[in-house]
Amino acid sequence: MNRTVNEITFSIILETENIGTSDIDRLQKSIVSLAAQSPEQANEVVLIDSGNTPRQVLNQLQLRYPWLTIKSAPPETEYYESKMLGLEWTTGEIIVYYDSDCIYEGDWLATLVGSFDNGNIQIVGGETTTDGIGLYGTAIALCYVFPQYSGRSDLFPVNQYFLNNVAFRRSVLEAIPIPTNLPLYRGNCVIHAQTLLAAGYTIWRQPKARSLHAPPNGFEHYFKRFLLIGHDLYWQKQLVGGSPLAALGKGG
Repeated sequence: MNRTVNEITFSIILETENIGTSDIDRLQKSIVSLAAQSPEQANEVVLIDSGNTPRQVLNQLQLRYPWLTIKSAPPETEYYESKMLGLEWTTGEIIVYYDSDCIYEGDWLATLVGSFDNGNIQIVGGETTTDGIGLYGTAIALCYVFPQYSGRSDLFPVNQYFLNNVAFRRSVLEAIPIPTNLPLYRGNCVIHAQTLLAAGYTIWRQPKARSLHAPPNGFEHYFKRFLLIGHDLYWQKQLVGGSPLAALGKGG
C-alpha cells in the first residue's frame, strides 16, 4: 500500500472545485481512469470536497473505490486552497495532483511517479490537452488554453506546469508552497512556477504522462473562461514584473 514498484512513496490529491464548470459524469470518468492504474499503491488518494458534489455521489464513490479517502473542506474553498489542504492530509514523498475534469491515459500514474527514479528530479509535469470529441470539442482543442501534445518521448525542461497533471517532491511544496490568495483565477501556478525557477529548481515535462481536459461546458463557460484568462494575464504581469519570491510571500 505504501510503496511503488520502485520504492517511492506517493500520494494523490484530487479536488472537486472544477465540478462547478464541468459535471458529475466527468468526475466519475476521471476516477475510473485512475482506478485502472493501481492507485491502491499510493499512501493516500484524497478527494477534497468543498460542497460541489452531492453527498450521494461521494458515498457511491467511497463504496466503489475503497482506496479513495474523502475529506471535507470548508464551503467555497477555492481550487488552490484545496490543493494545498491536500498536502496536509497526505504522507507520501511524492505529491501527485490531478483534476476532476480530466481523464488520464492508462500509464499516466506510473510514468509520472517513475520519473522520480532520478533523485535529482524535484518537479515533473505531464502533458494536458483539451478533449476534442465532436465538432465543438475539436474546435476548442485547437484554440483553447492547453496546447496539443508535443509528440516527444523524452523528459525536457520547461518554464511552467499545469496543476491538473503534475507531481512534486513534498519537500519542494513545503519549502515553496503554491500561493493561495493572489488576485487570480487559475494563474497561481504561473507565479509558483516562476518562483521555483528563480529559486533554482528545474521543472521537467514528461510527455508520456498524458491527460485530456474537458472542453468548456458550452459557449457561456467558454466566454467566461477567456475573460478570466485575460484577467489572469494582467495580474500575472503585475506580479511577475516584481519579485516572484515577493509575490509568493503574498500568497502564503
